[in-house]
Amino acid sequence: MFNERKQRKDVRLKDRDYAGRGVYFVTICSFERLELFGSVHDGIVCESAVGAIVSQQWLGISESFSTVDLDLHIIMPNHIHGIIVLQPSDEVQITLGNIIRQFKAKSTTAVRRFLSDPEVRLWQRNYYEHVVRSTDDLDRMRVYIKGNPSNWQTDEYLPRRS
Repeated sequence: MFNERKQRKDVRLKDRDYAGRGVYFVTICSFERLELFGSVHDGIVCESAVGAIVSQQWLGISESFSTVDLDLHIIMPNHIHGIIVLQPSDEVQITLGNIIRQFKAKSTTAVRRFLSDPEVRLWQRNYYEHVVRSTDDLDRMRVYIKGNPSNWQTDEYLPRRS
């Protein structure tokens, strides 16, 4: 049968080996950009219980994948920004997609258990990634992450209320 679902735009770089060594800045948004993870007051993020679960699951990434290191991350009301460092390995081929897929699955399972709601949708499809190509680029991403709560009122992910 013909699939009438809208085709997703591929945001991956065509010549990029996402299983190789690399540093990635990622942004993952909540389903329909709902503010599930907390709120921002005076430039400070106040995580909700769901936000704390998501943060805990994010930190668990490096426990699940021995070739992955985590740099900075921040939980915002409706999205997460984080920096993932993939180390080379001869043993296993782990891709950025595998990491994000597992993070989304584990965090969704944990939140569903916490809320006693097996139907809750936590994440939007896909995610944004930026390949960090230099130390200056990495520094810019870190500054962006640290400053994100202070810029929440002008953030592109802030739902516009009418």
